[in-house]
Amino acid sequence: MLSLLISLVAVAAAAARPLALQPMFPDAVGALSARTTQWPGGQIHRVEQRIHGLPVHGTDAVIMLDPLGSVRHRRGRMVEAAPTEYRPAVAQDAAKTIAQAALFGRDELWPSRAELVVYVDDKNNARLAWAVDVAHSWPLGIWQVHVDAMNGGVLSTVSTLRSVSGWAFPQSPAFSSEAKVELENLRSHQDLDGWYASSWSCVDWYIELKPFGRRDCLERRRTAKPDVQGNYNALPQYGALDDPFTEVHAYYHTDLVASWAFERYGIDVGGAIDVLTNFPLTNAFYGDFDGDGFRDLSFGISDDGLNLGYDSDIVYHEFGHAIVRHTAGSMYATADTLGIDFTAGSINEGIADIIAMVLNPDPLLGEYMGQSERWDKAIRDLEADRHCPADLQSEVHRDGEIWGSLGWNMIEDPRIGAVLVGDLMVGTLGHIDPAGGWSGAAWALMAAAEDLRHVGVIDEPIVAAIEQHIDALGVFDCGRILTFAPHQLSRHYLINLGLSPPWERSPIGVQFAIPTGADAHALVFQISGFTGEEDGTGWTVHMRASEPVEHEADRIEGLGLHHADAIVFDAVFEGTAEGEVVIDLDSEPALVPGETYYFAVSSKNLTRAPLDVAYSKIVLSAEVHIGEGVKPVQSDAQGCRCSQGGTSWGVWSLWLSACLMALTRRRQG
Repeated sequence: MLSLLISLVAVAAAAARPLALQPMFPDAVGALSARTTQWPGGQIHRVEQRIHGLPVHGTDAVIMLDPLGSVRHRRGRMVEAAPTEYRPAVAQDAAKTIAQAALFGRDELWPSRAELVVYVDDKNNARLAWAVDVAHSWPLGIWQVHVDAMNGGVLSTVSTLRSVSGWAFPQSPAFSSEAKVELENLRSHQDLDGWYASSWSCVDWYIELKPFGRRDCLERRRTAKPDVQGNYNALPQYGALDDPFTEVHAYYHTDLVASWAFERYGIDVGGAIDVLTNFPLTNAFYGDFDGDGFRDLSFGISDDGLNLGYDSDIVYHEFGHAIVRHTAGSMYATADTLGIDFTAGSINEGIADIIAMVLNPDPLLGEYMGQSERWDKAIRDLEADRHCPADLQSEVHRDGEIWGSLGWNMIEDPRIGAVLVGDLMVGTLGHIDPAGGWSGAAWALMAAAEDLRHVGVIDEPIVAAIEQHIDALGVFDCGRILTFAPHQLSRHYLINLGLSPPWERSPIGVQFAIPTGADAHALVFQISGFTGEEDGTGWTVHMRASEPVEHEADRIEGLGLHHADAIVFDAVFEGTAEGEVVIDLDSEPALVPGETYYFAVSSKNLTRAPLDVAYSKIVLSAEVHIGEGVKPVQSDAQGCRCSQGGTSWGVWSLWLSACLMALTRRRQG
């Protein structure tokens, strides 16, 4: 699978050639050259160094340039000091003997070969050394041994041709059984520790099974061990917490996506990322699970025994968050005058989904998890179009499906395709403003397309096709105000943070506009499907005529949470069950036919303790009535339905007599 991926995304490397690299490494000693790979974002230069004509071993320097020749990224180091001697005190044949002894004295397949080099150790010390290539029969394979040319000491032994394999699912158990795969980029012969990923099991933990609950891996351990040939032969232990196979599988797919991100885009997420597996949590996440100050990829096992680390879509998605963070910075929910703005977090989730679809080009994400009763056929299905703002639901994963479905539409378009969509997403991250909203994200994507057109990667018809896909889902003009159509339902998630006044309310991500005609008699804003009462959550509806309800955005100090509080409105309604808010000709305030009314919905904490977070669901709709008004709706056994009667009942009279208190006010901040 890795070779197939590379064939899709890599351009063949050019022959080694001199390059003006000295200004990039001003302290480097000796002559520099590079092997160059072209790609849509510029060039990748693998630097080769020589000192007094001798090749330098032990370094791995890479330079990434943008299309204009500016340095975007560096990896590795160059030699900053030369050896003090260039005449070896140890003869070539003696070095071969030393190298042979270092590898247990086994018989050689062919005579050793030795070359005089400059060897650079981990402390950047440069020494004259013999690089001896030694070939042994199974299980050792071919090795290179560096022998100090001055004192005969063994400086390093490195396997240069040895196939290390392990069992993994090529994609997930939903598609095939486990298969033998090559484990690339390992830097250890004893552990799953590589240049891009380092795999572990979490063997002791403290996990609170609630939103924002404490999650700590208290102890991690490597349980996957190689056999005498260096291969990893553990097979899946479905549902078991002691499952070395998960370490191998998660390493294989993390290495694949991380090497793709670096080789194609120069994205380095901070060295080898720790991958933590095999703990009881129906979740996977990108964050500091083990408390070492660095973010990890973590994959739990669900309460019905499904291992999230078994599904490559989930591995790629979580690494997608690392790509977002290291390219665009933090992208989470913020607050503005409309309420809580989930856009940045939603784009973060959407791009992570798209990374998974670029590497596994199908619209279903996490098909293996579809075996659980929690999901249908997959965690997400992005084949159906999602439109903005109609499909916003005030939850980053749900809202992110809009961006994800946009990505799938472009992947499925033969004019664009998966490889180009990957390029576009990375380019978008370079342009995006986390506070720019959905429209800003759309124009960031167009800017990335224009960048690729400018360097000749795509042409105007493809740019136009990208624009058409964005426009078709309404992203250009998505302003988080949803104008209700008759019989339209809008489903949303309410978050209760468990905070006390003045932070007891948390608005959803959109407001609702309901225009009334000149012959309107009543407006009914309906609340149904509310699930929060048992969790200590109520709801609040603020209403304002002519203009959106205005919120004051702030930040809750000490918690780092964005908050928004309604400060300009005409009326406020509160409840704990299903209900209706009715504005008619006899209510106070009275309906003004032809006016547009705006409604902002918030959760309200009733009984939850601080940061005892809970989610609830709510379904919202609205109707404008023409003619004789609205018939009363009776209370039900669960409590007040908070419905208003016909025109003879004022909006406040029934509310005050049968429901929670409602206040009429316009409060200025």
